[in-house]
Amino acid sequence: MVLTSVKKTAIRRKIKVSLEKRQQVFPLESIKSVGVIVNMDVFSQAEAFLKLQKELDVENLKIVAFSDSKKPNQEAQFLQVSPKNIGIGGSIKSAEIKNFLEQEFDLLLGYNNKGNLSFNLLIATSKANFKVGIDVENEQFYDLIIKTDIQDVEGFSKELIKYLRILKMLKNE
Repeated sequence: MVLTSVKKTAIRRKIKVSLEKRQQVFPLESIKSVGVIVNMDVFSQAEAFLKLQKELDVENLKIVAFSDSKKPNQEAQFLQVSPKNIGIGGSIKSAEIKNFLEQEFDLLLGYNNKGNLSFNLLIATSKANFKVGIDVENEQFYDLIIKTDIQDVEGFSKELIKYLRILKMLKNE
């Protein structure tokens, strides 16, 4: 129990430091790479984002499936992460997840509507240039928030594309 509270405190501290150090870089060119972190506890169809890859016309799309459950889905086709992949100091144990977070995606989508400390750590420590989410309770993590129902990925995709066009971040726009 004490260990859990120490871990939570360390994660909160790491999130705070990551948010303070973050330099918002508005992409000057069109989006070429997209990272997606999906909370599978509230939205279980991460493959719905594969359709978004075609709509955005990007070649590089990587998806991380986050879940609070301790057991990873053996059949999953995406990188998987859970709180067990996070050390006591808020460090990421998995090399694959570290690589994902270190990659400077042009766009990172955080698909989560529940306040979750571990999920927030992933978003905060990502080196992505432009971050979009649906979590209005944690707006400090994102550059753009699209308020939509978490089950309505199609609606989210349409709104995302609309705003990316306005910001001139899509190819051929």
